Amino acid sequence: MTDFDSLREVWHRETGHVPARSWAEELHMVRARAERLRRVVRRRDWTETGVAILLFPLFASAAFIMPRALSAVGAAIVAVACVLVPIRLRAARHRAPDPAQPVTHALRAELAEVRAQERLLGSVAWWYVGPLALGVILFVAGSPVSPPFKAGYAVLVLAAGAWVVHLNRRAVRRDLQPVARELERVLASVDEPSLDGASDDV
Repeated sequence: MTDFDSLREVWHRETGHVPARSWAEELHMVRARAERLRRVVRRRDWTETGVAILLFPLFASAAFIMPRALSAVGAAIVAVACVLVPIRLRAARHRAPDPAQPVTHALRAELAEVRAQERLLGSVAWWYVGPLALGVILFVAGSPVSPPFKAGYAVLVLAAGAWVVHLNRRAVRRDLQPVARELERVLASVDEPSLDGASDDV
């Protein structure tokens, strides 16, 4: 972690009206919350990647052996999604900030990661839910089952997809945006002209 003692001395010297200890504690609290979110993101990514690894060979093989073209196309879409989803998750995950970095650099890195996760969860409809839903709907649509079953299955998949999109957008509002606002607020304080040069030396 950052040297809070040095940061506390800088803040107290430059502002004079903000208790040094409360500032250090506030900064520690904000960064601890960002670190908890980072751990949640890592667990989510490993879980999603594990599921994708398990599903890929099943649907990849089905794409070649299914006798009906519609089912084969659906299986191929799911197989491709099983490859692209982990890549998309990894691209949105940033390396944890170096504790040796200046405070402002570390906070900006944490804010960038939170914003990247906001964009990721806010767009799940097109890179996650959409391809998987389309693939499994086509897979079942080409199967020798009754039309009512196909229609009901499609409705169920679309409803589940809409729920996943809703949950992710709610996570953005409830979890990510509050952390981003806190990081921005702390950064605005540290980046004040009187503090900018001093804080970068911390």
